[in-house]
Amino acid sequence: MYISLYLSGINLRIILSIRESIKKFAAMKRCSRDIFLSLKTLIVVSGLLGAVQAHALEPEVVLIVGEEQFLRYELDEVISSFVPAAAFHGGIGPDVRNKYTRKAVDVLIDRALLYRGAKSAGISVPQQDVDHVIATNIDRFGSEKKFHEEIKARGLTLERFTQRIVQQSAIKQYVQTVLVDKSKYNDKELKSYYKKNKREFQRPESIELWHIILKVAPNEKQEKWEEKRKLANEIVSRVRNGEDFAELAKKHSEDDYRINGGYIGFMHKGRLLPALEDIAFTLKKDELSEPIKSLHGYHIIRAGEKKVAGIVPFSEAKEGLKARLEGERFEKLRSELLENLKQDVDIKILIDLPKTPE
Repeated sequence: MYISLYLSGINLRIILSIRESIKKFAAMKRCSRDIFLSLKTLIVVSGLLGAVQAHALEPEVVLIVGEEQFLRYELDEVISSFVPAAAFHGGIGPDVRNKYTRKAVDVLIDRALLYRGAKSAGISVPQQDVDHVIATNIDRFGSEKKFHEEIKARGLTLERFTQRIVQQSAIKQYVQTVLVDKSKYNDKELKSYYKKNKREFQRPESIELWHIILKVAPNEKQEKWEEKRKLANEIVSRVRNGEDFAELAKKHSEDDYRINGGYIGFMHKGRLLPALEDIAFTLKKDELSEPIKSLHGYHIIRAGEKKVAGIVPFSEAKEGLKARLEGERFEKLRSELLENLKQDVDIKILIDLPKTPE
């Protein structure tokens, strides 16, 4: 039997694993809309905690942070949030558990530290907020009796569940105040960074492309290559006679871009196979290439807009730059905050953690 209890508050897995998102920025020099998850999305008004198997739960204490204890159920809950599919299809195997246990323990430690910070900051949670979450759960499970049965099956009491509601809501307010709000950049700061670091915003010459590939394995017989060459010539002829390139791509192309009618977007020099690049940048807008042979088969490309090499305008770079800088500032503040909150806090891990791979 699987259950999910609803808690109002912050999605800690997203917040506390932001380091992985930040690492991606170090390897990225361009700023784009998908470069970083906006901090606005870090705060979740409400959500579902990961589902775990109710019948397998035991009220075993696995971690103590200061005066706060965490049960085995809570550790499993965090692990399942990293691999939700496993939680919904027969439980989590030992290999998966070992892989994520250390990470899950870190999440619980950070959660406890943030809650200590929230309490020290005098943050309180109105009783009506707690009552609302409990009422939502009772409604979800159909009756108060079933709700109590479910929390008991997970090794919880109503008091413990209520504490969780208060904890999550308090952390949400605390993180918003001491991290999210303080991570923000205004337009003046963004423009200053942009002007001082224009090299980061250099954009190479690029061209918008649509692509069809008819794949042939390098070791295929000549007859197969000839078959695909004839089909490629036929497709080129059909497009030039008025048929839609996108529809032909969906029907004949043998790569994932066929779903989008062969559209692969803007590609800058150095990103394409040499055989394709040499031809792509000579094409005019809406011009179609002849079939191009490579080690992978036959390609047909159609050109769209061209962008000359230069500096990405601030208006175009602003959104991605803001997300990147705010993310980096958030991570720096988060690390400093957690380090300070750890001072004089006794942390006891009561389970054996898997060895860290060398």
